Amino acid sequence: MRFLTRKNRYFACALFLLFIFLSGFLISCGGGGGGGSGEKGSSKNKPTSNVKGTAIRILHGAIDANPVDLYSSLKEDKLGSSFFAESSFFVSLPSGEQVLKLVRATSLDQISAFPITVEKDSRRTLLLYGNVEKFGLSTNLVEDNRPEILNGMSAFRVAHALIGASAVSATLGDVVITDGTQSGGISSYIEVPAGDFELKINRTVDKRSLFSGLISLAESRTYTFLITGEVDYLIIGRNLED
Repeated sequence: MRFLTRKNRYFACALFLLFIFLSGFLISCGGGGGGGSGEKGSSKNKPTSNVKGTAIRILHGAIDANPVDLYSSLKEDKLGSSFFAESSFFVSLPSGEQVLKLVRATSLDQISAFPITVEKDSRRTLLLYGNVEKFGLSTNLVEDNRPEILNGMSAFRVAHALIGASAVSATLGDVVITDGTQSGGISSYIEVPAGDFELKINRTVDKRSLFSGLISLAESRTYTFLITGEVDYLIIGRNLED
């Protein structure tokens, strides 16, 4: 099946509600219109670091391109895989000049390919966003410049892959995380106190509430919050420990 049709939406929502208990999703399902209040909930942090040094991970935010595989021209085997609203673990990335290629695992159709030069001890996140049916699929490769964190603090940022919001704004407690991250963008890390705080994400243009939920941050850790899905249909938030 190439993409989700409207008649399959209620079935898809039911499946994702089951994933709440299995995967720690923060999730909201909606019909074709109306709505406007954000989803309230709590989240388990999912660690995505299992290697040190030079590494890459996939943040999968494209609802109808599930699953995807990542390859490097310097390795025969795939680097990693990811499913919708999931992050792969960070996986080791060969050093040197190479071409990275992201493909749909079921059909091997290429989504994107880009040449990069990988230096020692660099870490990258590849965000997949968009959809097949309307906007096409896009990727954003960013370097993870994780900050030095003071005692009692953590660092937090937002990755925006939600269809129906050209930009999102976010606050964590009283701290502004971003005042307008564009679709497909990842905001800069903001240092915040460790602990439990309410995260609120709004659509920047009209301040519509898209998400609110309790987020737990551990001391001296960094986090990326992935918001994805489609406004008025399915909004998913994932708090990922980097």
